[in-house]
Amino acid sequence: MTPSQHLDQAVAAALLCPHGEERAQVIREAFEWYGTPWCHENRNKGMGVDCGNYLPQPFAKFGFIEEPELFRYPHDFYKHSGRQIFRDIIERFCEPIGRLKGMPGDIWGIQFGPKTPQVCHAGFFLDFPNVIHARGGAYSSDGAVELGAMKGVMLKMWSGTWRLRRWM
Repeated sequence: MTPSQHLDQAVAAALLCPHGEERAQVIREAFEWYGTPWCHENRNKGMGVDCGNYLPQPFAKFGFIEEPELFRYPHDFYKHSGRQIFRDIIERFCEPIGRLKGMPGDIWGIQFGPKTPQVCHAGFFLDFPNVIHARGGAYSSDGAVELGAMKGVMLKMWSGTWRLRRWM
């Protein structure tokens, strides 16, 4: 399936959910970032973004949240810190809803295992299991905003789902 087919499918799924038009707006904006190279501590569409700084952008564009300052955090925080940096970023504007299959526009997070219990990567649900995220950092240094699927290893590492507060 092409990225535009994924977009069409996710928008159609979003419109069937509560807050459907808002969810569709978030999904469309998340896809506007598609292909943006991964760049730590950056948030410039088409130029560079990391997953933590990617998350608030689709919500902020439409005024669903205030645009936060650029999030600053160590590239490998999950290796040497028990802090929940990504979870704290997400919970500035979202509520945890457990390990549920999210609706389009909800956020998912993963952890690398029991030795690193922190949420260390996150992105947007499209239509389960499809996701969009800014892959890079722990995965590679040459990632980008891309499509993925919550299955296999990603499904095993899935730690939770979050929903925008105004959609609760």
